[in-house]
Amino acid sequence: MSSTTITDNLPDWVNAGFILTLVGMVGGGISYLLMFCLKSRCTNIECCCMKCVRTPIPVAELNGIQIRNSGRAEA
Repeated sequence: MSSTTITDNLPDWVNAGFILTLVGMVGGGISYLLMFCLKSRCTNIECCCMKCVRTPIPVAELNGIQIRNSGRAEA
């Protein structure tokens, strides 16, 4: 029985560096789309298979927003 891996059937230029770069680019693109949605003033956002209907904070109230860290408690 021969031992083969997934990458044995791929071209020589597909290596770990290429896969890491590809994953990074796709992740960066998804992050960009999510940041666009968060900063948008639109109430209806549709992109590919995502749809979001929301009520953005009024422009007059943006300066009074305080962001609190709701993550882990600090030691």
